[in-house]
Amino acid sequence: MENQAFENHDKSGQRKKMADETLADLNKKGNNKFTLLLVGRTGVGKSSSIDTLLGKEVAKVNDSKPETMKVTKYPGQTNDIKYDIIDTPGLCDDFAVAGHDEAYLNQIIENVKSFDLMWFVAFFADTRVSADEMRAIKMLHKAFGKAAWDKTVLVLTFSNSFFPPADFAKKLESRTEAIQNEIGKHCSITLAPAIPSVAIDNAIITNPDGQEWLGELYTTIIERISANAALPFIMATASRLKVEKPDKFVLKTA
Repeated sequence: MENQAFENHDKSGQRKKMADETLADLNKKGNNKFTLLLVGRTGVGKSSSIDTLLGKEVAKVNDSKPETMKVTKYPGQTNDIKYDIIDTPGLCDDFAVAGHDEAYLNQIIENVKSFDLMWFVAFFADTRVSADEMRAIKMLHKAFGKAAWDKTVLVLTFSNSFFPPADFAKKLESRTEAIQNEIGKHCSITLAPAIPSVAIDNAIITNPDGQEWLGELYTTIIERISANAALPFIMATASRLKVEKPDKFVLKTA
């Protein structure tokens, strides 16, 4: 028993040493940061989804409908890794005043020089892509070009609000395809279908199919985030991470 305890302690020390060395190397290269861009209408769960992913409150994204369209940056640090969470309030919301789009587009271009991953957050149960989401997709493509969609994940929230649960997989497929098709109007027909989606529910750890969604979200992010940001992102979440298989990550929920 004592030998086992010593072995576990030794392995823990080795892991910490490796983590410290990796972090030092990232700092030396100036590559110890990642930036996430959030897109989605008010109340869709952008803030709570980011908080669930990172295991703490990191982005105080306003859940009330904004009166102005203003790109907002939330800088932070976790496990010695810096991050920026950039929110785009109003981009997917219906604004009555005409002429906002061009001004907001210029603001996005001016304030968002680059990002490592974009979350396009939408309600899982919606039956169609809203006019506001269509407009947002058009503006995002105009601002960043087709390269932005290579770093995009569709995050479909409130998955357990959909009934009947037996049709969950079919609904996930149709909802994903609807958004992909809209994006495909502005980029290549091969690029849009490759954009992955993950259904989530911040109130419940499983989807209607009984599968836990947090690990799938994490794995999908690793696959889509820019190459330079993948390791910083993993380091930021390392304390919550458990690897079940080489290609499957599981995050501790508590």
